[in-house]
Amino acid sequence: MSYENFRLVGDDGDVFAGAFGTEQLGDGTKTFDVLAGGTAGSGKGKGFWRIIAKASTGSIFAAFTVGMCFPADGDEVPAAGDKAALGDFKALLDIVDWNASISAKKIETTKLKDGFVQQRLGKKEFTGKMKFQFIQGVTDEEGGLMKRFFKTVHKDAAGVITVSEHTNEPMWAKLYIRESSLPGERAEFFFAPVYLAGCSLGGSSGNSQTSDSDFVLAGQDPIFYIEDIAA
Repeated sequence: MSYENFRLVGDDGDVFAGAFGTEQLGDGTKTFDVLAGGTAGSGKGKGFWRIIAKASTGSIFAAFTVGMCFPADGDEVPAAGDKAALGDFKALLDIVDWNASISAKKIETTKLKDGFVQQRLGKKEFTGKMKFQFIQGVTDEEGGLMKRFFKTVHKDAAGVITVSEHTNEPMWAKLYIRESSLPGERAEFFFAPVYLAGCSLGGSSGNSQTSDSDFVLAGQDPIFYIEDIAA
């Protein structure tokens, strides 16, 4: 299926979340596949590499700034001095839907002589909401919604009790408008670190149990990525 004039629906979207591993230093000879622990051509290094540092000359990240993410196929060779860390991302299996809103602060600059209110635009704000379907063994596990907001006590079937503190660390989120890995198609997504800033819980008879959680940016501007998948 071609991406040309392809009209998207809500089911085309998805949310992936993850973190970045150990930073790797390029030497001008090793591919991303090799730096990721695989062999050349293995595809081990395919994915998003967060840029930690750029080589002073010949950097493969020349068009990028430090902190951005480089979408690698695995066969690229970072220059000596290029430093990056590979991300590990998985679909959030309990996501029902998500939405984001981008708005700019309006700063009034009206003077007495103006016949109409005059404004300039200030900083932009990126906020959103995710809706989770509560799934036992997913939503209540490490990295899940519950453990981001609540201290938990888990007693397993063998009687072992585990107490966990809540850890609402920023998570790197890939917010897909169109999620696909099929040849000839196009994937499009926002990518940014976000905090889950709050949640609402509850149940209603005859309906699935869902939870809403707001999210906000966590220190880096969102970037919109467009990836055409080779046929």
